[in-house]
Amino acid sequence: MRKNFCLSKDLLPQIPVPHDGVIKSIHIEKQCLVFDFDDDISSYDSVAYWFPQAKTLTIRYHFSEDLFYSIYKWVKPNLFFKNGGYKYLTDESTDKNHSTLLNLTKSGLEYIDHHVGYGYGGYSLFIDLYSATKGHVVLACNVDVLEYEWKD
Repeated sequence: MRKNFCLSKDLLPQIPVPHDGVIKSIHIEKQCLVFDFDDDISSYDSVAYWFPQAKTLTIRYHFSEDLFYSIYKWVKPNLFFKNGGYKYLTDESTDKNHSTLLNLTKSGLEYIDHHVGYGYGGYSLFIDLYSATKGHVVLACNVDVLEYEWKD
């Protein structure tokens, strides 16, 4: 079953959050960033509410214009970041083959949640992820449509 969530409308859609879902792979096709989740996605209570018989989930993030994203990593307080904070890792212009983004799944990657930002004529999506090697990572991208494909 496919369901689209359009961010360019006046009413904010209720977008399901596959909290703690394990992302099996990330790839880029045309104007989309695609997350493929591990099998048995409905074992997570956050998913069971929306689609209890789902075996797996694929999310396609349709970019509103060009392929644009940035990746940030949470850094604990240290000599350079006295209070801690998000450190810029890369974006699509500095990482031409998208290796940083595509390799996040190599050590296990969990989907924590997402936040939608409106304003200045655009729509931003901030996706919170957790990687075993990188820790807390935020993927920021300009998205106009999210497509959820639930597979039985």
